[in-house]
Amino acid sequence: MPVPSRLDRYVETEKQRHFSRDFMIGWEAYETWDEATVGQSGLAQRTFEITEEDILDYNRACGETDPLMIDPAFSRKHSPTGELLQHPIFVTTIAFYSLGEKGSRRRRQYLLRT
Repeated sequence: MPVPSRLDRYVETEKQRHFSRDFMIGWEAYETWDEATVGQSGLAQRTFEITEEDILDYNRACGETDPLMIDPAFSRKHSPTGELLQHPIFVTTIAFYSLGEKGSRRRRQYLLRT
């Protein structure tokens, strides 16, 4: 599924330029909610080193206006952690990126058996 070119203006960092923007690639390899097991873990296909720039860009893309989420200098002085706070669903995007286009190994094994 092609991504509309009007979204190009939201790609701000070098890291973002290298992301695949076709989020339907390999969809059949991902587990469904019926197949997922709470507490099960496994190795990710790739890692993602989170930088302040990543958090700031994500927060801005979500439309955040809280200075604790969009002003690094302010958040260093006033946030409970002394760092820029991240949007609550930021970790979800990292999880999907880390799974990669091939999904989980367990799901691939299931597909091979059926």
